[in-house]
Amino acid sequence: SLTEGNPFYLDTISQAVRDVVSSMTFKRVNQEVLIDALVKTLFNSKGCIFQYLNSSLETLKQKKSSEVYISILISIANGSYRLKEISKAVKKRTGDVSKYMSDLIEMNILYKNGSFYKFIDKMFGFWLRFVYQKKRSAIISYLPDRIRIFHGEMKYLIDAFTNEESKDILSRVAALFKRFDSETITILDKEYKLPAFSSIAIMRFDNGDPYILAKANKKAWIVSANHDELKDLDIIDFADRRKALKLPVQEKILIAISGIEINAHLLAKEEKISIWSIETLNQIMAHYGNDMIVDFKYKKEAKKTR
Repeated sequence: SLTEGNPFYLDTISQAVRDVVSSMTFKRVNQEVLIDALVKTLFNSKGCIFQYLNSSLETLKQKKSSEVYISILISIANGSYRLKEISKAVKKRTGDVSKYMSDLIEMNILYKNGSFYKFIDKMFGFWLRFVYQKKRSAIISYLPDRIRIFHGEMKYLIDAFTNEESKDILSRVAALFKRFDSETITILDKEYKLPAFSSIAIMRFDNGDPYILAKANKKAWIVSANHDELKDLDIIDFADRRKALKLPVQEKILIAISGIEINAHLLAKEEKISIWSIETLNQIMAHYGNDMIVDFKYKKEAKKTR
């Protein structure tokens, strides 16, 4: 989740984990080992990842108004993803900030999707927030204090991540929907306006399968997930059960955890059902700063009891 599968980051951190474990009597990778590996590679100024990311920042520092660029990037790293939020954080007019944002996109540091500005390299934003920001702070100048704070923050993040991973997908999607506030975003070449839902609930169809019912302005989004590869019958079943609810529906979404057959995809188009893969869902999660879904949990208690 942290590295987004980047081979350089994965290899560097994995090697650091091996190095840390090699000096231990009881060789087991636990939370402390992982944090020590992150300190070695990401926090330590001699670490490979630190030097790589710092070189990117040094290039940016050569530009005129470099401090403004860095302030903008730090504000995004701290969770300001929309132009108004960023402008407020750096205390500049939105028109002026917009020009800087265009430069950062041209420099291949940021990308824009709808209302959102995000880092192309997630690790760069992570490093700016948890390492660079601390190192340039006059308040936390004592190195052991910075390391201790970094340890505490990494422990919190790992605990929060494992807690999220213990939840089923629909619970995580419902929590995501609560953060929507009329932003726009492009998903699979389709532009969505993400409504500020007035109510979000996990319901059950008459066969016991769970689904999300999210309402806004007398219209609803209905979302369900399927752990197995989606087939024609799954599409037909979802369409029939959705129609049986007799609700004005704006969006019908099926999350294909294990993919979808070609014929089922064509049928979904006919029924105007949007198919979201885990990758697509994770992209939306990332736009709101949520942890990506790695362990695909989907509870099927009703089916087990039949």
